Amino acid sequence: MNQSFKVHLWVYVTLNCLIQLSCENIQSYPIASSNGENVVLPNGSIFTRTSLLKSFGLCVIKELETFEEQSHRFAAIASESVNNPSQYASAKEAWQDTIDIWQQLEVMQIGPSDKSTKPGGLGLRDSIYAWPLSNECAVDSYLLSEAYQDESAMLRFSANGLSAAEYLIFYGEDNNACDQNHEINIDGAWDSLEEELLFLRRSSYAAFTANAVAETATSLLNEWLPTGENFLEELIQAGNGSRTYGKKRVAINAVSDALAYIEWAVKDSKLAKPLGLRDCDQEFCIDLVESKYGRRSKEHLKNNLIGFRKIFKGCDINYSGLGFDDYLLAIGQPQLAEQMDKAVLSTITAIDALNEKDLVTALETDKDSVLAIYRSLDQLTDLLRSDFLIALNLELPVMVQGDND
Repeated sequence: MNQSFKVHLWVYVTLNCLIQLSCENIQSYPIASSNGENVVLPNGSIFTRTSLLKSFGLCVIKELETFEEQSHRFAAIASESVNNPSQYASAKEAWQDTIDIWQQLEVMQIGPSDKSTKPGGLGLRDSIYAWPLSNECAVDSYLLSEAYQDESAMLRFSANGLSAAEYLIFYGEDNNACDQNHEINIDGAWDSLEEELLFLRRSSYAAFTANAVAETATSLLNEWLPTGENFLEELIQAGNGSRTYGKKRVAINAVSDALAYIEWAVKDSKLAKPLGLRDCDQEFCIDLVESKYGRRSKEHLKNNLIGFRKIFKGCDINYSGLGFDDYLLAIGQPQLAEQMDKAVLSTITAIDALNEKDLVTALETDKDSVLAIYRSLDQLTDLLRSDFLIALNLELPVMVQGDND
Protein backbone atom coordinates (compact mmCIF):
# COMPACT_ATOMS: atom_id res chain seq x y z
CA MET A 1 0.00 0.00 0.00
CA ASN A 2 1.66 3.20 -1.17
CA GLN A 3 1.80 6.38 0.92
CA SER A 4 -0.65 8.31 -1.31
CA PHE A 5 -3.30 5.61 -0.97
CA LYS A 6 -2.87 5.58 2.83
CA VAL A 7 -3.41 9.33 2.97
CA HIS A 8 -6.54 9.15 0.83
CA LEU A 9 -7.86 6.26 2.90
CA TRP A 10 -7.27 8.21 6.14
CA VAL A 11 -9.06 11.25 4.74
CA TYR A 12 -12.00 9.09 3.64
CA VAL A 13 -12.33 7.34 7.01
CA THR A 14 -12.03 10.64 8.91
CA LEU A 15 -14.64 12.39 6.80
CA ASN A 16 -16.96 9.41 7.07
CA CYS A 17 -16.69 9.51 10.87
CA LEU A 18 -17.37 13.21 10.96
CA ILE A 19 -20.39 12.76 8.72
CA GLN A 20 -21.70 9.99 10.97
CA LEU A 21 -21.28 12.16 14.07
CA SER A 22 -22.95 15.09 12.31
CA CYS A 23 -25.88 12.93 11.28
CA GLU A 24 -26.29 11.65 14.82
CA ASN A 25 -26.45 15.23 16.11
CA ILE A 26 -28.90 16.28 13.42
CA GLN A 27 -31.14 13.32 14.18
CA SER A 28 -31.42 14.55 17.78
CA TYR A 29 -33.45 17.50 16.54
CA PRO A 30 -35.99 17.99 13.75
CA ILE A 31 -34.96 19.39 10.41
CA ALA A 32 -35.55 23.11 10.80
CA SER A 33 -37.02 25.70 8.45
CA SER A 34 -36.55 29.47 8.40
CA ASN A 35 -39.95 30.21 9.95
CA GLY A 36 -40.57 26.84 11.55
CA GLU A 37 -43.61 26.05 9.41
CA ASN A 38 -44.49 22.35 8.97
CA VAL A 39 -41.47 21.08 10.86
CA VAL A 40 -42.06 17.67 12.46
CA LEU A 41 -41.39 17.95 16.19
CA PRO A 42 -39.87 15.11 18.26
CA ASN A 43 -43.36 14.05 19.49
CA GLY A 44 -44.49 13.56 15.88
CA SER A 45 -46.71 16.64 15.69
CA ILE A 46 -46.30 19.22 12.93
CA PHE A 47 -45.38 22.73 14.04
CA THR A 48 -47.15 25.74 12.62
CA ARG A 49 -47.27 29.29 13.93
CA THR A 50 -51.06 29.13 13.87
CA SER A 51 -51.04 26.12 16.19
CA LEU A 52 -48.57 27.96 18.42
CA LEU A 53 -50.86 31.01 18.64
CA LYS A 54 -53.81 28.76 19.41
CA SER A 55 -51.80 27.16 22.20
CA PHE A 56 -51.00 30.59 23.66
CA GLY A 57 -54.67 31.61 23.55
CA LEU A 58 -55.93 28.39 25.12
CA CYS A 59 -53.36 28.79 27.87
CA VAL A 60 -54.64 32.28 28.69
CA ILE A 61 -58.24 31.03 28.74
CA LYS A 62 -57.34 28.11 30.99
CA GLU A 63 -55.62 30.38 33.50
CA LEU A 64 -58.43 32.95 33.33
CA GLU A 65 -61.05 30.29 34.05
CA THR A 66 -59.15 29.29 37.18
CA PHE A 67 -58.73 32.92 38.20
CA GLU A 68 -62.36 33.84 37.60
CA GLU A 69 -63.59 30.97 39.76
CA GLN A 70 -61.21 31.90 42.57
CA SER A 71 -62.01 35.62 42.34
CA HIS A 72 -65.71 34.93 42.93
CA ARG A 73 -64.78 32.75 45.90
CA PHE A 74 -62.71 35.63 47.28
CA ALA A 75 -65.60 38.06 46.73
CA ALA A 76 -68.00 35.81 48.62
CA ILE A 77 -65.63 35.39 51.57
CA ALA A 78 -64.77 39.11 51.68
CA SER A 79 -68.48 39.96 51.72
CA GLU A 80 -69.06 37.51 54.58
CA SER A 81 -66.23 39.11 56.57
CA VAL A 82 -67.85 42.58 56.65
CA ASN A 83 -68.09 43.55 60.32
CA ASN A 84 -67.11 39.99 61.26
CA PRO A 85 -63.52 39.76 62.56
CA SER A 86 -63.71 35.96 62.83
CA GLN A 87 -63.87 35.75 59.02
CA TYR A 88 -60.85 37.95 58.37
CA ALA A 89 -58.36 35.09 58.41
CA SER A 90 -60.37 33.41 55.66
CA ALA A 91 -60.43 36.66 53.68
CA LYS A 92 -56.63 36.87 53.90
CA GLU A 93 -56.24 33.29 52.66
CA ALA A 94 -58.72 33.91 49.83
CA TRP A 95 -56.80 37.03 48.77
CA GLN A 96 -53.56 35.04 48.73
CA ASP A 97 -55.10 32.27 46.61
CA THR A 98 -56.49 34.87 44.20
CA ILE A 99 -53.34 36.94 43.79
CA ASP A 100 -51.22 33.79 43.37
CA ILE A 101 -53.18 32.88 40.24
CA TRP A 102 -53.17 36.43 38.92
CA GLN A 103 -49.39 36.73 39.27
CA GLN A 104 -49.06 33.98 36.66
CA LEU A 105 -51.44 35.90 34.40
CA GLU A 106 -49.35 39.04 34.82
CA VAL A 107 -46.97 37.51 32.26
CA MET A 108 -49.88 36.88 29.86
CA GLN A 109 -51.09 40.44 29.24
CA ILE A 110 -52.23 39.94 25.67
CA GLY A 111 -55.16 41.62 23.97
CA PRO A 112 -58.07 42.54 26.31
CA SER A 113 -55.96 42.62 29.49
CA ASP A 114 -53.30 44.80 27.87
CA LYS A 115 -53.30 48.59 27.65
CA SER A 116 -55.85 50.21 25.36
CA THR A 117 -52.99 51.55 23.22
CA LYS A 118 -51.99 47.99 22.27
CA PRO A 119 -53.68 45.84 19.59
CA GLY A 120 -56.90 44.45 21.03
CA GLY A 121 -56.16 46.08 24.38
CA LEU A 122 -58.99 47.05 26.74
CA GLY A 123 -56.90 47.84 29.81
CA LEU A 124 -58.75 45.29 31.97
CA ARG A 125 -55.60 44.30 33.82
CA ASP A 126 -55.50 47.60 35.72
CA SER A 127 -59.02 47.03 37.03
CA ILE A 128 -57.81 43.79 38.59
CA TYR A 129 -54.30 44.69 39.74
CA ALA A 130 -52.88 48.13 39.01
CA TRP A 131 -49.54 47.67 40.78
CA PRO A 132 -47.18 49.56 40.86
CA LEU A 133 -49.79 52.34 40.78
CA SER A 134 -51.01 51.46 44.29
CA ASN A 135 -52.06 54.52 46.29
CA GLU A 136 -52.83 53.75 49.93
CA CYS A 137 -53.51 57.40 50.76
CA ALA A 138 -56.24 57.46 48.11
CA VAL A 139 -57.66 54.27 49.62
CA ASP A 140 -57.82 55.92 53.05
CA SER A 141 -59.42 59.03 51.58
CA TYR A 142 -62.11 56.98 49.85
CA LEU A 143 -62.58 54.95 53.02
CA LEU A 144 -63.23 58.12 54.99
CA SER A 145 -65.67 59.56 52.45
CA GLU A 146 -67.18 56.12 51.69
CA ALA A 147 -66.78 56.90 48.00
CA TYR A 148 -66.44 53.15 47.40
CA GLN A 149 -70.18 53.00 48.06
CA ASP A 150 -71.48 56.29 46.70
CA GLU A 151 -69.08 57.02 43.84
CA SER A 152 -67.59 53.62 43.09
CA ALA A 153 -67.36 54.32 39.35
CA MET A 154 -65.08 57.27 40.07
CA LEU A 155 -62.48 55.35 42.08
CA ARG A 156 -58.96 55.37 40.68
CA PHE A 157 -57.38 52.10 39.58
CA SER A 158 -54.68 52.75 42.18
CA ALA A 159 -57.29 52.58 44.96
CA ASN A 160 -59.14 49.52 43.72
CA GLY A 161 -58.49 45.91 42.79
CA LEU A 162 -56.28 43.36 44.45
CA SER A 163 -53.60 45.84 45.58
CA ALA A 164 -56.16 47.97 47.45
CA ALA A 165 -57.71 44.80 48.89
CA GLU A 166 -54.30 43.79 50.23
CA TYR A 167 -53.88 47.06 52.10
CA LEU A 168 -57.42 47.00 53.48
CA ILE A 169 -57.27 43.39 54.66
CA PHE A 170 -53.71 43.14 55.95
CA TYR A 171 -52.98 46.58 57.39
CA GLY A 172 -54.30 46.60 60.94
CA GLU A 173 -53.01 49.87 62.38
CA ASP A 174 -55.34 52.73 63.26
CA ASN A 175 -53.39 55.41 61.34
CA ASN A 176 -53.55 56.19 57.62
CA ALA A 177 -51.07 56.30 54.72
CA CYS A 178 -51.41 60.05 54.02
CA ASP A 179 -48.86 62.60 55.20
CA GLN A 180 -49.66 64.92 58.08
CA ASN A 181 -50.48 67.80 55.75
CA HIS A 182 -53.20 65.89 53.96
CA GLU A 183 -56.72 67.17 54.54
CA ILE A 184 -57.92 63.98 56.25
CA ASN A 185 -55.26 64.58 58.92
CA ILE A 186 -55.61 68.35 59.13
CA ASP A 187 -59.39 68.51 59.62
CA GLY A 188 -59.40 65.71 62.22
CA ALA A 189 -61.84 63.56 60.23
CA TRP A 190 -59.60 60.50 60.42
CA ASP A 191 -59.01 60.79 64.16
CA SER A 192 -62.75 60.89 64.71
CA LEU A 193 -63.12 57.34 63.35
CA GLU A 194 -63.63 54.89 66.19
CA GLU A 195 -61.87 51.53 65.99
CA GLU A 196 -65.05 49.59 65.34
CA LEU A 197 -66.15 51.94 62.57
CA LEU A 198 -62.68 51.87 60.99
CA PHE A 199 -62.78 48.07 60.85
CA LEU A 200 -66.28 48.11 59.39
CA ARG A 201 -65.31 50.50 56.62
CA ARG A 202 -62.12 48.62 55.81
CA SER A 203 -63.97 45.33 55.54
CA SER A 204 -66.76 46.93 53.49
CA TYR A 205 -64.26 48.56 51.14
CA ALA A 206 -62.33 45.26 50.84
CA ALA A 207 -65.56 43.47 49.92
CA PHE A 208 -66.22 46.13 47.27
CA THR A 209 -62.78 45.67 45.72
CA ALA A 210 -63.10 41.87 45.77
CA ASN A 211 -66.45 42.01 43.99
CA ALA A 212 -65.08 44.51 41.47
CA VAL A 213 -62.21 42.12 40.70
CA ALA A 214 -64.62 39.20 40.26
CA GLU A 215 -66.79 41.22 37.86
CA THR A 216 -63.76 42.24 35.79
CA ALA A 217 -62.46 38.66 35.79
CA THR A 218 -65.77 37.50 34.29
CA SER A 219 -65.62 40.27 31.68
CA LEU A 220 -62.02 39.46 30.77
CA LEU A 221 -62.76 35.76 30.39
CA ASN A 222 -65.77 36.58 28.22
CA GLU A 223 -63.55 38.66 25.95
CA TRP A 224 -61.47 35.56 25.24
CA LEU A 225 -64.06 32.77 25.09
CA PRO A 226 -65.45 31.54 21.73
CA THR A 227 -68.89 31.80 23.34
CA GLY A 228 -68.19 35.46 24.13
CA GLU A 229 -66.25 38.11 22.22
CA ASN A 230 -63.86 35.39 20.99
CA PHE A 231 -60.50 37.13 21.10
CA LEU A 232 -59.04 33.62 20.85
CA GLU A 233 -60.06 33.60 17.19
CA GLU A 234 -58.34 36.97 16.64
CA LEU A 235 -55.11 35.35 17.80
CA ILE A 236 -55.56 32.14 15.82
CA GLN A 237 -56.51 33.97 12.60
CA ALA A 238 -53.52 36.32 12.73
CA GLY A 239 -52.43 37.08 9.17
CA ASN A 240 -55.52 35.35 7.83
CA GLY A 241 -58.54 37.52 8.53
CA SER A 242 -57.80 38.77 12.04
CA ARG A 243 -58.91 42.37 12.58
CA THR A 244 -56.28 42.77 15.33
CA TYR A 245 -53.16 41.13 13.91
CA GLY A 246 -52.42 41.59 10.22
CA LYS A 247 -49.49 39.17 10.36
CA LYS A 248 -48.65 36.07 12.38
CA ARG A 249 -45.37 37.66 13.39
CA VAL A 250 -47.21 40.64 14.89
CA ALA A 251 -49.39 38.35 17.03
CA ILE A 252 -46.40 36.31 18.16
CA ASN A 253 -44.60 39.56 18.95
CA ALA A 254 -47.54 40.55 21.20
CA VAL A 255 -47.06 37.36 23.21
CA SER A 256 -43.31 37.98 23.35
CA ASP A 257 -44.01 41.51 24.62
CA ALA A 258 -46.12 40.00 27.41
CA LEU A 259 -43.18 37.84 28.49
CA ALA A 260 -41.06 41.00 28.80
CA TYR A 261 -42.98 41.64 32.05
CA ILE A 262 -40.24 39.68 33.77
CA GLU A 263 -37.77 42.40 32.81
CA TRP A 264 -39.55 45.74 33.24
CA ALA A 265 -41.76 44.64 36.14
CA VAL A 266 -40.06 41.73 37.89
CA LYS A 267 -36.36 42.51 37.48
CA ASP A 268 -36.47 46.32 37.29
CA SER A 269 -39.36 47.08 39.67
CA LYS A 270 -39.91 44.14 42.00
CA LEU A 271 -36.19 43.49 42.56
CA ALA A 272 -33.89 46.32 41.42
CA LYS A 273 -35.82 49.10 43.17
CA PRO A 274 -36.16 47.47 46.60
CA LEU A 275 -32.52 46.35 46.33
CA GLY A 276 -31.44 49.97 45.92
CA LEU A 277 -30.14 49.44 42.38
CA ARG A 278 -32.47 52.05 40.86
CA ASP A 279 -34.84 54.78 42.04
CA CYS A 280 -33.68 54.28 45.62
CA ASP A 281 -31.01 56.35 47.37
CA GLN A 282 -30.65 54.01 50.34
CA GLU A 283 -29.05 50.63 50.90
CA PHE A 284 -32.46 49.12 50.21
CA CYS A 285 -36.04 50.45 50.03
CA ILE A 286 -38.68 48.44 51.87
CA ASP A 287 -41.43 50.81 50.70
CA LEU A 288 -40.80 49.69 47.11
CA VAL A 289 -41.44 46.01 47.83
CA GLU A 290 -44.47 44.81 45.89
CA SER A 291 -46.42 43.11 48.69
CA LYS A 292 -45.32 44.87 51.87
CA TYR A 293 -48.67 44.36 53.64
CA GLY A 294 -49.61 40.83 52.62
CA ARG A 295 -45.92 39.80 52.62
CA ARG A 296 -46.50 37.74 49.47
CA SER A 297 -43.61 39.16 47.43
CA LYS A 298 -41.61 35.93 47.36
CA GLU A 299 -44.59 33.97 46.01
CA HIS A 300 -45.29 36.74 43.50
CA LEU A 301 -41.81 36.36 42.00
CA LYS A 302 -42.13 32.60 41.71
CA ASN A 303 -45.61 32.75 40.18
CA ASN A 304 -44.37 35.27 37.60
CA LEU A 305 -41.71 32.76 36.56
CA ILE A 306 -44.22 29.89 36.52
CA GLY A 307 -46.47 31.94 34.23
CA PHE A 308 -43.49 32.70 32.01
CA ARG A 309 -42.61 29.03 31.77
CA LYS A 310 -46.17 28.06 30.82
CA ILE A 311 -45.95 30.30 27.77
CA PHE A 312 -42.35 29.41 26.99
CA LYS A 313 -42.55 25.63 27.50
CA GLY A 314 -46.25 24.77 27.27
CA CYS A 315 -49.34 25.18 29.42
CA ASP A 316 -50.36 21.54 29.78
CA ILE A 317 -49.40 19.17 32.60
CA ASN A 318 -45.68 19.33 33.47
CA TYR A 319 -45.27 22.21 30.99
CA SER A 320 -46.08 20.04 27.98
CA GLY A 321 -47.79 21.38 24.86
CA LEU A 322 -46.66 23.98 22.35
CA GLY A 323 -44.58 26.91 23.55
CA PHE A 324 -41.83 29.23 22.40
CA ASP A 325 -39.31 26.45 22.98
CA ASP A 326 -40.95 24.45 20.17
CA TYR A 327 -40.77 27.47 17.89
CA LEU A 328 -37.05 27.79 18.61
CA LEU A 329 -36.64 24.06 17.97
CA ALA A 330 -38.47 24.36 14.65
CA ILE A 331 -36.15 27.10 13.40
CA GLY A 332 -33.01 25.23 14.46
CA GLN A 333 -32.30 26.92 17.81
CA PRO A 334 -32.74 24.08 20.34
CA GLN A 335 -29.70 25.14 22.37
CA LEU A 336 -31.18 28.61 22.92
CA ALA A 337 -34.47 27.06 24.08
CA GLU A 338 -32.60 24.89 26.57
CA GLN A 339 -30.44 27.79 27.72
CA MET A 340 -33.47 30.00 28.40
CA ASP A 341 -35.39 27.34 30.29
CA LYS A 342 -32.30 26.62 32.35
CA ALA A 343 -32.17 30.31 33.27
CA VAL A 344 -35.84 30.21 34.32
CA LEU A 345 -35.25 27.17 36.53
CA SER A 346 -32.12 28.75 37.98
CA THR A 347 -34.11 31.83 38.99
CA ILE A 348 -36.84 29.71 40.59
CA THR A 349 -34.15 27.84 42.50
CA ALA A 350 -32.74 31.16 43.74
CA ILE A 351 -36.23 32.18 44.92
CA ASP A 352 -36.70 28.86 46.72
CA ALA A 353 -33.29 29.30 48.35
CA LEU A 354 -34.54 32.44 50.08
CA ASN A 355 -34.76 31.34 53.71
CA GLU A 356 -36.84 34.30 54.79
CA LYS A 357 -40.62 34.22 54.33
CA ASP A 358 -40.82 37.43 52.31
CA LEU A 359 -38.72 40.07 50.58
CA VAL A 360 -39.14 42.65 53.33
CA THR A 361 -37.49 40.38 55.90
CA ALA A 362 -34.90 39.15 53.39
CA LEU A 363 -33.79 42.69 52.51
CA GLU A 364 -33.37 43.50 56.18
CA THR A 365 -31.50 40.32 57.14
CA ASP A 366 -30.05 38.72 53.98
CA LYS A 367 -29.88 41.16 51.10
CA ASP A 368 -27.37 39.00 49.20
CA SER A 369 -29.96 36.25 48.75
CA VAL A 370 -32.31 38.73 47.07
CA LEU A 371 -29.43 39.98 44.94
CA ALA A 372 -28.81 36.39 43.84
CA ILE A 373 -32.37 36.23 42.47
CA TYR A 374 -31.81 39.48 40.58
CA ARG A 375 -28.56 38.25 39.03
CA SER A 376 -30.08 34.95 37.98
CA LEU A 377 -33.05 36.69 36.41
CA ASP A 378 -30.69 39.10 34.65
CA GLN A 379 -29.27 36.16 32.69
CA LEU A 380 -32.75 35.25 31.47
CA THR A 381 -33.71 38.80 30.50
CA ASP A 382 -30.44 39.22 28.60
CA LEU A 383 -31.33 36.17 26.49
CA LEU A 384 -34.93 37.33 26.10
CA ARG A 385 -34.05 40.80 24.82
CA SER A 386 -31.27 39.67 22.47
CA ASP A 387 -30.79 36.11 21.20
CA PHE A 388 -34.48 35.22 21.53
CA LEU A 389 -35.76 38.23 19.58
CA ILE A 390 -33.07 37.92 16.93
CA ALA A 391 -33.72 34.20 16.40
CA LEU A 392 -37.47 34.71 15.97
CA ASN A 393 -37.19 38.04 14.13
CA LEU A 394 -39.23 39.86 16.78
CA GLU A 395 -39.06 43.41 18.10
CA LEU A 396 -38.15 44.68 21.54
CA PRO A 397 -41.22 45.90 23.47
CA VAL A 398 -41.49 49.61 24.17
CA MET A 399 -41.40 49.01 27.93
CA VAL A 400 -37.78 47.82 27.78
CA GLN A 401 -36.37 49.80 24.83
CA GLY A 402 -33.30 51.76 25.81
CA ASP A 403 -32.89 49.85 29.07
CA ASN A 404 -29.46 48.29 29.02
CA ASP A 405 -29.17 47.45 32.71
